[in-house]
Amino acid sequence: TEKVHFFGLDRMADPRVYLFDYFTLLNEGRRDSVFVSFLDTVSGLYVGDIIEFIQKDPTLISGLDKKESDYLQMILKDQYHLMQAYADTLDILADNRHDELRDSFMAARAKWIIGNYLADGEKAVIYAHSGHVNKLNTGLLRHIDVSDRSLGGYLHQEFGDRYYALSFQPGEGIVLQQKTGSRQVEEELDRPPYNSFEYSALLTGQDCFFYPSGAIPDDMFYVRWIANIQVGRGFSFYSIPHRFDGLIFIRENKPVDSGVKNGYDEAMRFGKARHEKRKAYIRKLRKE
Repeated sequence: TEKVHFFGLDRMADPRVYLFDYFTLLNEGRRDSVFVSFLDTVSGLYVGDIIEFIQKDPTLISGLDKKESDYLQMILKDQYHLMQAYADTLDILADNRHDELRDSFMAARAKWIIGNYLADGEKAVIYAHSGHVNKLNTGLLRHIDVSDRSLGGYLHQEFGDRYYALSFQPGEGIVLQQKTGSRQVEEELDRPPYNSFEYSALLTGQDCFFYPSGAIPDDMFYVRWIANIQVGRGFSFYSIPHRFDGLIFIRENKPVDSGVKNGYDEAMRFGKARHEKRKAYIRKLRKE
């Protein structure tokens, strides 16, 4: 039986959600003033100071082995550089450097994990948005032609034909979309255009199948893509074989029923409640 590793990749959206609890558990029972100051820094997400604390006091991560310690410090440094890039512009979504850094850091982490945890002959499955795993650039995400290399572009350069890019393509159904800055609503997917992969796939009558990109005709160049905040019809125009080795068709798309209908609003409430709990925990440690 072949061993297959599975992991997802992206930037850390809000490390405070888990880093505080992570370091608290890692240093269970610790009450000294240095540790309390460190938790205060983690709560405020001063990433540069977090890195400096760890460098000055390695006992903060003494519960980790060398691989775990190296990986933690790498993703913290990635987060620090991303935050510095965000500070360079008011409109980070329009900043080419943001996507360039985001995917290059994702690729560096993927190569590190593969190099440190995969034995000879083992495989890895990397889960990320198609705009990241495609073998060319991040233009798929932003619907424009850009030169920023994608995560898959870096991995294809590193591993050649050993890197195999797949994209899941829904034919019809429902998708959750973020609207009015906070509320999540269910929307019906647009009907595929005539020269799209999904149009032909729906005609087969099959619920799910794999299709190799090499067999896709040249005049089939529209493919559906789904973003968190959808703009336009949701179809990209590009050469499928240049970006993917194969497509996996799913007839009906159904959103995961998380019970959350007001994503950002509930996330903000959750974040505020967690912040209050963090502050209360720090006050308790200072009194002890």
